[in-house]
Amino acid sequence: MENMPCWRREATVWLDTTSPGLPAEKREAFYEAVDQYHRQNQTAERDARFLSALQEDHEAFTRILREIVGENADSWPS
Repeated sequence: MENMPCWRREATVWLDTTSPGLPAEKREAFYEAVDQYHRQNQTAERDARFLSALQEDHEAFTRILREIVGENADSWPS
């Protein structure tokens, strides 16, 4: 995890905590979607509003995961 960008570490910890049994192919799809999310939502202002940025990320991670798991979304975090 040392060479990962901070957002990828955050996403990894979040996913490991909320969905430890998620299959590998869904995990990779999640990380690709999170990568796209972070390219669209630049992190230049994150230091000034760190906690707010974390909350936004976690809401986005939940939305992304629900999109990836599709029909099984009810069994994943809210």
